[in-house]
Amino acid sequence: MVERLNKDLMERLIKLNLKITQEIDSTKKISVITTAIKKIIKAQKCYIFVHDKNSKSFWSVYSDGVSYIEIPDSKGILSQSYNTRKTIINNSIDLDRNLLESIDLEYKIKSIISMPVFGFDDECIGVVQLLNKDGDGGFNEVDKKVLLFLVKHFTTFIQLIVQEN
Repeated sequence: MVERLNKDLMERLIKLNLKITQEIDSTKKISVITTAIKKIIKAQKCYIFVHDKNSKSFWSVYSDGVSYIEIPDSKGILSQSYNTRKTIINNSIDLDRNLLESIDLEYKIKSIISMPVFGFDDECIGVVQLLNKDGDGGFNEVDKKVLLFLVKHFTTFIQLIVQEN
């Protein structure tokens, strides 16, 4: 099954790369990337947040139909993942007081995986978050490995888009 998953994933990535490279608009590129990640990992939402040192906040690159979200960099799972440079999986959000309640209520988060994104010089430039894993059990280590592969694969596109903005 792992061999089949890898073959299917590779075929999707080849098609996806073609679609991304043909797209001129950077907003649409991000939308293509987040939609692909969401489908492959089977999550309800996918966001790419970029860290802004000047405003001390994270802002979302156009993701999952939302044009802009800004979150302070001092709170929440985003901050924790960014500052520790580690992936966080939490399938018991109601037990985690580190999550901003207003965002949790607005998006009805049940489970989350939050992974730092590293730029060309190994600087942490942001975080990818997936919300609400489809099915039972929430996010797991396999999801983490697949997401790491996808994030590394798409980092060049993300870095270029960050530099454009």
